[in-house]
Amino acid sequence: MITLQTTFVRCQDPTRVVIIYDRKLDTLFIRLDAFGGLHVAYYVADGVNALFDPGTYEVVGFMVEDWRRLFLEVHPGLRWVWRLHGVCLRVRRRIYEAVCQYVSGSRSH
Repeated sequence: MITLQTTFVRCQDPTRVVIIYDRKLDTLFIRLDAFGGLHVAYYVADGVNALFDPGTYEVVGFMVEDWRRLFLEVHPGLRWVWRLHGVCLRVRRRIYEAVCQYVSGSRSH
């Protein structure tokens, strides 16, 4: 079992988060790092993966599979936010906070 570092997640400014939705895959990507690079996916729960840097084990993003089909159904409070999908800072902040909260809750189980 690996231990992921979440220092970057905790100090991240949600307004700088990059959110990309791949409609074909129905997958939402949340990128915290501006530099890109190789990331490894670590399955958390229910289609949510933490993306981390393999050299430092620092979480640098998230990947949510079945975003519209499953995740939004399980988290109906995010549906209205998703309808506003775009570059709106409030939308990005809400999605980022919701996924972080979900990941934190899943790690405690």
